Amino acid sequence: MKIIVTMKSKACLSKTHLLESLLSLILGVEQKIGSHLSYIIKPIFDGLNDTNWMIRKISIDIIYALSVLMPKRMIRYKKNILNKLVICKADSS
Repeated sequence: MKIIVTMKSKACLSKTHLLESLLSLILGVEQKIGSHLSYIIKPIFDGLNDTNWMIRKISIDIIYALSVLMPKRMIRYKKNILNKLVICKADSS
């Protein structure tokens, strides 16, 4: 997925918009996105550690959407998700 490749680039200045696009794609083609889950989950987790509040928020929105649409596939990421959300819970930004 070119969105993920672009987001991983150090030169990417529009991560917020790319994450919003990814969320739209997930909601639009939910059956097909499941096979790409292992590829897209890392940049989403990285978004939870970003200094930009909006990127963290959209990353949480994506995790929520994926958890609702494909709970069985997301279960393997449960521990990692919970660990990252604990950090975001104390977010003061």
